[in-house]
Amino acid sequence: MNHTPYITEKSILKKYSTIIISLIIFLGACLRLYQIDRALGGGDENHMLLYFGYTHLKYIATTYFDASNHVFHTMMVNLMSRWFGEENAIAIRLPTFIFGIAGLGMIYKLALEIFISRKTALIALIISAVNPIHIYYSQTARGYSLIMFFSTAIIYSSIQILKLKSSKWHVVSLILCSFLSIYTLPTNIFFMFALAAWLAIVLFAPQWFKNNRVNIKNKEQKVLWFVCSALIITILLFFSYLPLYDQIVETARNHSLLTFDTKSASVLNLLPGIIDKIFQGPLKYFFPFILIGLICGKIRCNSYRYLLLIIFFLPLAIAASSGAGGFPRNHLFNFPLFTIFLAAGLSVTGEYIDKWFNSVNRRILIMILPVAVYSLTALNVVLFEHYPSTKTLDGNLYKEKVLQNNKSNDLLIINDANNYLYARSVYKTNIQNIIQENRLSGVNFTKEFSNNIKENKASKDRGMWLQLVNMLKKDDNLKYIDVSGGKEITKLSKRTAIPILSVDFESTAPWQITQGKGKISKIKDHRLSGIQSLKLTASPKESMIANVSIPGEYRVKKTSFIVITLGTKNFNPNMIVYHPLLTASIGINNQSKKVKLLTRKINDGINLQIQEKKVAKDKYYWKLNAFLGVLPPGSYNFELFLKCYKDNSVLYDGLRMFLIETI
Repeated sequence: MNHTPYITEKSILKKYSTIIISLIIFLGACLRLYQIDRALGGGDENHMLLYFGYTHLKYIATTYFDASNHVFHTMMVNLMSRWFGEENAIAIRLPTFIFGIAGLGMIYKLALEIFISRKTALIALIISAVNPIHIYYSQTARGYSLIMFFSTAIIYSSIQILKLKSSKWHVVSLILCSFLSIYTLPTNIFFMFALAAWLAIVLFAPQWFKNNRVNIKNKEQKVLWFVCSALIITILLFFSYLPLYDQIVETARNHSLLTFDTKSASVLNLLPGIIDKIFQGPLKYFFPFILIGLICGKIRCNSYRYLLLIIFFLPLAIAASSGAGGFPRNHLFNFPLFTIFLAAGLSVTGEYIDKWFNSVNRRILIMILPVAVYSLTALNVVLFEHYPSTKTLDGNLYKEKVLQNNKSNDLLIINDANNYLYARSVYKTNIQNIIQENRLSGVNFTKEFSNNIKENKASKDRGMWLQLVNMLKKDDNLKYIDVSGGKEITKLSKRTAIPILSVDFESTAPWQITQGKGKISKIKDHRLSGIQSLKLTASPKESMIANVSIPGEYRVKKTSFIVITLGTKNFNPNMIVYHPLLTASIGINNQSKKVKLLTRKINDGINLQIQEKKVAKDKYYWKLNAFLGVLPPGSYNFELFLKCYKDNSVLYDGLRMFLIETI
């Protein structure tokens, strides 16, 4: 009789496991589908889409100036945006959703492999399905749900290779998932080193594990498979990351991926940071159950206990020694094993409580109590913290209002980076119209409703923006137009601009090399507009600067904007394309002085790349930029400077310049 409840529970789980699994995954899918259609652009999602997602595959594969480029994931996002539209939130987040749901199934399979109990595997599936961080990254266009899936699949495939006589498909899975994992997030190499260390111990030092261990047959063949897999993965990664290596190193240095003053301090902060990331809010109080599962769980072999410890601690040691630990989210490869051992701890605790009761029904209910408490706690975090925190404005309504309050040739300055995405298409279309028609009809400024320009604290701003803010503060004619979601548009000009340059000015003007060595040429096969483009080619050892005097004298009677548009094609993604430098001889009160005019690139976070439409078989992508400065009244004779970095070539086209009075 004492065994009846256990047998009943076991038989129930065996009989209805398929239905239970399906229901849990359905619940997980529902939790991840809710708000998946919310407006794009939260945090790093914003950076990824603007910097890389809306460009093209070659650019994604060869450019890494920001760590938000999870290359493989970014490529999928790029394809989804091409097929279904740049602002289709569901399509863009679909890859992370698919990998998130697939990850739930893989966690169940891995848990069933590590622990004897089917109940433990089902608990692992449940707590994964309701985990807030897994839900968040399964409905956010970032690469972390892929990381959690790949790490689970890699561990599972490795175990199968160790156990099975024939493992060709598991070898393929190991190679593919390992490559894509690191191609998504470079720091995942730390996870692979840790797994390799565990495999080496299992294969070559099994005596380190007491009691039972993985039953390995055909050891030499297994070693050969792992070695060959490692070689193939290394070759794939070498050729994939070769164009990116220098950029990744520089990006890691610029972004201070360690993020702390010392390496030892970084690990001390990174360790709890990882736990807080995986077990958010009150869920961190369940972390001790992992230790219970580690010590007391009904595990298939002791080597799996060491797997958890090695996967967790060895990457931390590598992070400390290399100085490239990254952020806690970079260590989400710990999620599957943490979850599985937590499930084992909850199961063991439930069974321990179960022994206190005699009633069969009551015992079963009490047994699942720890799981129920965890699940309800997690759902509370999801419903009352996660969902409200991800809610954003109606992006489509915002875009519609922006369109309504912008003419087709207006220059749109977007002061709120979180809304770059939905104003981006308007800015993109308008700047192309400005270049093609050589006409600027107005300058508009979007901002937060609560931060009127007149109340703007510009003390931290420098240069042109300080001039702009201070100038507009004094103007009582400004009108603020509500465009939904607490955003406004302010009209900064009222008259059509005066064009200073003719179409094809960049290729017809008498440019001269004023500094350095290089070559100036004209290109017909590749152009953004007009008949030809300008090509600057610097010498291998020295950068060059080319300049040209702009004909005519321009009298500014009222404070005005100077607006410059420019298209560039850089042939080396590692090199910098410098902003144009504008100088002027200014006549004020019958006196003349030469000054450098302060202009600033607008909408710096929008990476606009436009494919050329004509002539050449190999069509180039041009990067579009706009610059804006403030001119006080006076008489101006302009001079323009362009720079090309040493051992590099740059194409310039679409050069336009306008004067437009402020409102």
